[in-house]
Amino acid sequence: MSVCASRSRSPYITLPFERINTRKQTGTFTSLHGLQELYLYGNHLVELHPGTFDIPSLQMLNLLNNSIREIHSRAFEGLNLLENLDLSNQDVVILHENAFSNMSICEISLSGNNIQEIHPYAFEGWVRGSKCTDVIMQQ
Repeated sequence: MSVCASRSRSPYITLPFERINTRKQTGTFTSLHGLQELYLYGNHLVELHPGTFDIPSLQMLNLLNNSIREIHSRAFEGLNLLENLDLSNQDVVILHENAFSNMSICEISLSGNNIQEIHPYAFEGWVRGSKCTDVIMQQ
């Protein structure tokens, strides 16, 4: 685990390969006030539900190489400052309605997934309210 809270760098936490899983849990990371970057790559996250990441100050969320299969509606609700979201190399199969709604995020990376179903409104409100519109979806 790596934690940084110096003035010269944004507050961040790195928890790679810690066997963290969130199965229908909410509020798991709520006590991390002021956190701007969270790196949870290589863990055992399976599903993303609303409230899993209730960190309003978060600007960057790296979930690379987990086991996420579904991104539920409003999974990132409350992350109004989030600019970069890396969901690469998962097992994502389904993007539910409003999965990325009401976000002002600049970049979402979904590379290396096996997405089979994207609800027509999965990105509803995101493109309209965002200052950037990059979605990376390479195989």
